[in-house]
Amino acid sequence: MSVAAVAHRHYLLPDTPYAMWVRDELAGFLDLPKDGTRVEVIAGEIVVSPGPSLSHNMIVGDIQKSAARAEFADPGFPWECAHHRPRSGAGL
Repeated sequence: MSVAAVAHRHYLLPDTPYAMWVRDELAGFLDLPKDGTRVEVIAGEIVVSPGPSLSHNMIVGDIQKSAARAEFADPGFPWECAHHRPRSGAGL
């Protein structure tokens, strides 16, 4: 499956996106949303992706419940669920 994206804005950055991200300047320069929207720099391009859909979240919940049930039934079950935590960039 592929999703086509249309560029809505073009920015001329004073430095590389990575360098600006390291200095914590990129989000402010681009006036990025603070609503949980995924914003990534991929190969120098800034990519904004929509958040997951309700059906996606329901499927993830089902997978987590299944893993928890399996672990409860067999304490030696090797998997565990870990929630995604956004990276702050600290410690890089």
